[in-house]
Amino acid sequence: MLPVVCKVTRLAVSDFDPVRERYRNLLDCDPRKPQLALQYEKIVRLWMTKMERFGLVARGLWAVDFDTGDGYLSWKYPELRLAFFVDFEDPNMTRQSLSDVLAERLPFWA
Repeated sequence: MLPVVCKVTRLAVSDFDPVRERYRNLLDCDPRKPQLALQYEKIVRLWMTKMERFGLVARGLWAVDFDTGDGYLSWKYPELRLAFFVDFEDPNMTRQSLSDVLAERLPFWA
């Protein structure tokens, strides 16, 4: 699943970056700015919808979590692999090293 998530995210980022740059380069009073903001939002919402269809939780811009039953495997663009875990019990949703979690807990999903 991760290769598909990476590809979909990479394509969304390639659409998003030019819009973001144009937006940033405009003055606040520029009448084109609201239209660019709508494009910006459309790209992000489409990406989020795709992630939700995959059964993932979009945690932020280009960041998704894979539900394991007792926490999440956490990935952010442009990471190359799943290397972090977020515990359901952690109110701060802190990303922990996946290798440390595997060594300490030996979870059923590993």
